[in-house]
Amino acid sequence: FEVFDCWSPFERRFVREGGSYLVFCGGAVLATVEGLGLLPVTRRPTRDRVPSFSGRIRLTVSDHPLWQGIAEPVFHAWWPSQFVADESVSVLATYGDALPDAFSSDVNVGDAQSRGMWPELERTYGINLDPGRLLKEPAVLVGTCGSGRVLLSLVHFDTPDDRNGATALRNIWARLAVNGNHTSSIA
Repeated sequence: FEVFDCWSPFERRFVREGGSYLVFCGGAVLATVEGLGLLPVTRRPTRDRVPSFSGRIRLTVSDHPLWQGIAEPVFHAWWPSQFVADESVSVLATYGDALPDAFSSDVNVGDAQSRGMWPELERTYGINLDPGRLLKEPAVLVGTCGSGRVLLSLVHFDTPDDRNGATALRNIWARLAVNGNHTSSIA
Protein backbone atom coordinates (compact mmCIF):
# COMPACT_ATOMS: atom_id res chain seq x y z
CA PHE A 1 0.00 0.00 0.00
CA GLU A 2 1.32 3.44 -0.88
CA VAL A 3 -0.12 4.91 2.33
CA PHE A 4 2.37 2.85 4.38
CA ASP A 5 5.25 4.27 2.36
CA CYS A 6 4.04 7.77 3.21
CA TRP A 7 3.18 7.25 6.89
CA SER A 8 5.66 4.63 8.02
CA PRO A 9 8.75 6.78 8.59
CA PHE A 10 6.88 9.50 10.51
CA GLU A 11 4.76 7.19 12.66
CA ARG A 12 7.57 4.75 13.41
CA ARG A 13 9.89 7.60 14.41
CA PHE A 14 7.18 9.28 16.50
CA VAL A 15 6.46 6.09 18.45
CA ARG A 16 10.06 4.90 18.71
CA GLU A 17 11.07 8.28 20.15
CA GLY A 18 8.51 8.01 22.97
CA GLY A 19 5.15 8.76 21.40
CA SER A 20 1.98 6.78 22.04
CA TYR A 21 -0.08 5.18 19.28
CA LEU A 22 -3.70 4.32 20.09
CA VAL A 23 -5.87 2.81 17.36
CA PHE A 24 -9.12 0.90 16.95
CA CYS A 25 -10.22 -1.86 14.60
CA GLY A 26 -8.84 -1.22 11.10
CA GLY A 27 -6.28 1.21 12.50
CA ALA A 28 -5.05 -1.59 14.75
CA VAL A 29 -4.43 -3.70 11.66
CA LEU A 30 -2.25 -0.88 10.27
CA ALA A 31 0.13 -1.25 13.23
CA THR A 32 0.82 -4.97 12.61
CA VAL A 33 3.91 -6.39 10.90
CA GLU A 34 1.93 -6.43 7.65
CA GLY A 35 1.46 -2.66 7.97
CA LEU A 36 3.55 -0.16 9.91
CA GLY A 37 5.32 -2.86 11.90
CA LEU A 38 4.89 -1.13 15.26
CA LEU A 39 4.26 -4.37 17.16
CA PRO A 40 5.10 -8.03 16.51
CA VAL A 41 1.46 -8.86 15.79
CA THR A 42 0.04 -10.50 12.66
CA ARG A 43 -3.49 -11.05 11.42
CA ARG A 44 -4.92 -14.52 11.71
CA PRO A 45 -5.35 -15.94 8.17
CA THR A 46 -8.72 -15.09 6.61
CA ARG A 47 -9.78 -18.74 6.44
CA ASP A 48 -9.40 -18.96 10.24
CA ARG A 49 -11.22 -15.71 11.14
CA VAL A 50 -14.84 -14.77 11.76
CA PRO A 51 -14.90 -12.02 9.10
CA SER A 52 -18.35 -10.54 9.60
CA PHE A 53 -19.13 -10.29 13.32
CA SER A 54 -20.73 -7.07 14.50
CA GLY A 55 -22.29 -6.00 17.75
CA ARG A 56 -21.81 -6.27 21.47
CA ILE A 57 -19.37 -8.75 22.93
CA ARG A 58 -18.16 -9.45 26.44
CA LEU A 59 -14.45 -9.23 27.15
CA THR A 60 -12.30 -11.05 29.66
CA VAL A 61 -10.05 -8.29 30.97
CA SER A 62 -6.71 -8.24 32.78
CA ASP A 63 -6.03 -6.34 35.98
CA HIS A 64 -5.15 -3.03 34.34
CA PRO A 65 -6.13 0.61 34.95
CA LEU A 66 -7.78 0.70 31.52
CA TRP A 67 -10.73 -1.24 32.97
CA GLN A 68 -11.16 0.86 36.12
CA GLY A 69 -14.81 1.76 36.69
CA ILE A 70 -16.13 -0.86 34.24
CA ALA A 71 -18.21 -3.41 36.15
CA GLU A 72 -19.39 -5.46 33.17
CA PRO A 73 -16.87 -5.36 30.30
CA VAL A 74 -19.19 -5.40 27.28
CA PHE A 75 -18.04 -3.46 24.22
CA HIS A 76 -18.82 -3.15 20.51
CA ALA A 77 -16.87 -4.87 17.75
CA TRP A 78 -17.54 -4.14 14.08
CA TRP A 79 -16.10 -6.71 11.65
CA PRO A 80 -12.92 -7.13 13.70
CA SER A 81 -9.80 -8.80 12.48
CA GLN A 82 -8.19 -11.42 14.69
CA PHE A 83 -4.61 -11.16 15.87
CA VAL A 84 -1.75 -13.49 16.66
CA ALA A 85 0.59 -11.70 19.07
CA ASP A 86 4.20 -12.28 20.02
CA GLU A 87 4.95 -13.04 23.69
CA SER A 88 6.43 -9.55 24.08
CA VAL A 89 2.98 -8.01 23.57
CA SER A 90 0.63 -7.82 26.57
CA VAL A 91 -2.97 -8.89 26.06
CA LEU A 92 -5.21 -6.58 28.11
CA ALA A 93 -8.43 -8.29 27.03
CA THR A 94 -9.64 -11.32 25.14
CA TYR A 95 -13.01 -11.93 23.55
CA GLY A 96 -15.67 -13.60 25.64
CA ASP A 97 -19.24 -14.41 24.67
CA ALA A 98 -21.05 -12.48 21.96
CA LEU A 99 -24.32 -11.03 23.20
CA PRO A 100 -27.57 -12.35 21.68
CA ASP A 101 -28.33 -9.04 19.92
CA ALA A 102 -25.08 -9.18 17.89
CA PHE A 103 -24.85 -10.41 14.31
CA SER A 104 -22.49 -12.53 12.28
CA SER A 105 -23.04 -11.61 8.66
CA ASP A 106 -26.83 -11.18 8.55
CA VAL A 107 -27.48 -13.86 11.18
CA ASN A 108 -28.67 -12.89 14.66
CA VAL A 109 -26.30 -14.48 17.19
CA GLY A 110 -29.04 -15.24 19.73
CA ASP A 111 -31.23 -17.02 17.17
CA ALA A 112 -28.42 -19.12 15.69
CA GLN A 113 -27.01 -19.93 19.13
CA SER A 114 -30.32 -21.06 20.59
CA ARG A 115 -31.04 -23.28 17.58
CA GLY A 116 -27.52 -24.70 17.25
CA MET A 117 -27.36 -23.52 13.63
CA TRP A 118 -23.71 -22.45 13.30
CA PRO A 119 -22.34 -25.58 11.55
CA GLU A 120 -25.15 -25.58 8.98
CA LEU A 121 -24.91 -21.82 8.40
CA GLU A 122 -21.13 -22.00 7.96
CA ARG A 123 -21.53 -24.72 5.32
CA THR A 124 -24.19 -22.66 3.53
CA TYR A 125 -22.29 -19.34 3.67
CA GLY A 126 -18.87 -20.89 3.09
CA ILE A 127 -17.26 -18.75 5.83
CA ASN A 128 -16.74 -18.89 9.59
CA LEU A 129 -19.76 -17.36 11.32
CA ASP A 130 -19.80 -18.80 14.84
CA PRO A 131 -18.65 -16.04 17.21
CA GLY A 132 -17.56 -18.83 19.56
CA ARG A 133 -14.43 -18.93 17.37
CA LEU A 134 -13.53 -15.53 18.87
CA LEU A 135 -13.41 -16.87 22.45
CA LYS A 136 -10.08 -16.15 24.16
CA GLU A 137 -8.71 -14.41 21.06
CA PRO A 138 -6.84 -11.13 21.77
CA ALA A 139 -9.10 -8.08 21.63
CA VAL A 140 -6.95 -5.35 23.22
CA LEU A 141 -3.14 -5.40 23.11
CA VAL A 142 -0.38 -3.13 24.36
CA GLY A 143 3.33 -3.18 23.66
CA THR A 144 6.43 -1.11 23.13
CA CYS A 145 8.05 0.18 20.00
CA GLY A 146 11.38 1.75 20.84
CA SER A 147 10.67 4.20 23.68
CA GLY A 148 7.00 4.48 22.76
CA ARG A 149 3.83 2.60 23.59
CA VAL A 150 1.25 1.11 21.24
CA LEU A 151 -2.32 0.18 22.19
CA LEU A 152 -4.31 -1.80 19.62
CA SER A 153 -8.00 -2.38 20.19
CA LEU A 154 -10.20 -4.51 17.98
CA VAL A 155 -13.23 -3.29 19.93
CA HIS A 156 -14.55 0.22 19.48
CA PHE A 157 -14.23 2.32 22.62
CA ASP A 158 -15.45 5.15 20.37
CA THR A 159 -18.97 3.76 19.75
CA PRO A 160 -21.55 6.52 20.40
CA ASP A 161 -23.56 6.20 23.64
CA ASP A 162 -21.34 3.37 24.91
CA ARG A 163 -20.66 4.11 28.60
CA ASN A 164 -18.02 1.38 28.91
CA GLY A 165 -16.24 2.67 25.84
CA ALA A 166 -16.33 6.23 27.16
CA THR A 167 -14.95 5.06 30.51
CA ALA A 168 -12.14 3.12 28.80
CA LEU A 169 -11.27 6.19 26.72
CA ARG A 170 -11.23 8.43 29.82
CA ASN A 171 -8.91 5.92 31.50
CA ILE A 172 -6.62 5.92 28.48
CA TRP A 173 -6.59 9.72 28.23
CA ALA A 174 -5.81 9.95 31.96
CA ARG A 175 -2.81 7.64 31.47
CA LEU A 176 -1.66 9.70 28.48
CA ALA A 177 -2.29 13.06 30.13
CA VAL A 178 0.57 15.49 29.87
CA ASN A 179 1.85 16.74 33.23
CA GLY A 180 4.43 19.42 32.46
CA ASN A 181 7.02 17.76 30.22
CA HIS A 182 6.16 14.22 31.40
CA THR A 183 3.81 11.97 29.47
CA SER A 184 2.39 8.94 31.27
CA SER A 185 2.47 5.53 29.68
CA ILE A 186 -0.60 3.59 28.55
CA ALA A 187 0.87 0.36 29.88
